Amino acid sequence: MPSNSYTTPSNWMFEDGNGEVQEDDIVKEQAGWTKIHPNGQKEVLVCMKGLAVSSLAAIISTFTNPANGSYTDTQSMSWTIVFDKAVTPETGATAPRLVLDIDGVTDYADCVTSVPGTSLTFTFTAGTDTGALTLPSLEIDLNGGALLDANSVPANNDFPSTFTQPAITIAAA
Repeated sequence: MPSNSYTTPSNWMFEDGNGEVQEDDIVKEQAGWTKIHPNGQKEVLVCMKGLAVSSLAAIISTFTNPANGSYTDTQSMSWTIVFDKAVTPETGATAPRLVLDIDGVTDYADCVTSVPGTSLTFTFTAGTDTGALTLPSLEIDLNGGALLDANSVPANNDFPSTFTQPAITIAAA
């Protein structure tokens, strides 16, 4: 099944009549359905009769952690998150970030990508807090803004089901 299609019960009718909803299909009957993405994420949509499916939300297809190991004060690390279609941080909003936990102390990896693209990079420079580093929220912290695709549809910011916590320790210099 294509990554941006939805299989629906046969009694739901769309412009193409084949039970798969693609971008720009016209909904002929009121409908709701669940999309299960290749990475296991679920997305629920509800459409009203006569509306077009204008765009399906971008999802995270790949999540890359920095190299596992021990980092000391002033060493930087980066996370790369790849979406299945181009996204950009909302204009005028605060940049998204990743919530980090370093043995009970909250810190953030800041998004350093500001142009539309499928890849976002988040960086963090180790400071004086020491201990194991984890990403407790399992989603991109939108920080009051949004990640939008070319049609201004907000992206799904949940980490993929394949996400694994990094094995990173912040150590004293």
